[in-house]
Amino acid sequence: MDETGLFYEYAPDRTIAQYQLEGLKMSKKRFTIAFTANADGSHKLEHFFIGHAKQPRCFKKKTASQLGFLYRNNKKAWMTGMLFQKWLKNFDAKMKEANRSILLLLDNASGHISVELENIVVLLLPPNTTSKLQPMDAGIIAAFKGRYRRLYIQRTIDIEEAGVTDLYKLNQLTTMDWAKAAWNEITPVTIHNCFRHAKVSRPLHTISHLDHVMNALQVAPEAHENEDVTDVEADAIEHEIAAGIQAMCVAAPMPVRDFINPAGEEESSLEDLTDEELVQMLSNESTEEEDPEEDQVTDPPQKTTKEKLSYLTEVIKLLSLSNPSHA
Repeated sequence: MDETGLFYEYAPDRTIAQYQLEGLKMSKKRFTIAFTANADGSHKLEHFFIGHAKQPRCFKKKTASQLGFLYRNNKKAWMTGMLFQKWLKNFDAKMKEANRSILLLLDNASGHISVELENIVVLLLPPNTTSKLQPMDAGIIAAFKGRYRRLYIQRTIDIEEAGVTDLYKLNQLTTMDWAKAAWNEITPVTIHNCFRHAKVSRPLHTISHLDHVMNALQVAPEAHENEDVTDVEADAIEHEIAAGIQAMCVAAPMPVRDFINPAGEEESSLEDLTDEELVQMLSNESTEEEDPEEDQVTDPPQKTTKEKLSYLTEVIKLLSLSNPSHA
């Protein structure tokens, strides 16, 4: 299990990212998504979404569960210890009901606070090894993001052809639907390959096996750095996204990989918060009824260059009439 942030309205235009252009602003709307799957890819849990608003306006008075999602909220849209513990207890209850005992691999993020469990053994990865030993970080989350961005580009092309001007604006429910679709596209083969790349591919269901697992996870990260893992699927998706961005005639397209994994998107833990900020965030948990960004009034449409020139011509004419000597 691992989490990632998702900038769900992120535009592939470098000029928007670098400058605040007239009428344009790079969106950093985000939520956190938790991913969980077993080693052979035969069992993927539904996403755990964490957003800002308790009841986003796009939910239209329905609850997240009525819409088919597991969703919680807090001020930062981050995974907190409280949210994680509730999720973990619920997961343990499901495993008990299914008469299954499992090992759950986690990084040592401060939000991953374990509790007493019956059918789940939690194993925290050693510090600074997540990028090499966490299967989700070995390609599963990247595969998901590639598929999500592909859906985003496809939709942007469609609405551009339909004459829509605000190409990158989305509501949260649409993005959650796309996230579900992208997750459903991830095949067991892809998941198993990522577990194998992280050196976690054999069954981990017995307690006697834990010592072996712990020894394997203590291997220095450098031991995995020279492995060449080719992901033909990922390359194909990157090419599709690049072709889509080219079809959109983006003025200054950013590199595809920067679009798929934007800088700052992974900030989804509590590690950098001060005690004061942490208390404030937890005190605001589940109090924001609607997404404040959805309530903002949209700026009036900007005039085109042609309209501005026409307006300027009219002004010059009026000035000429009022000052004949300067005509």
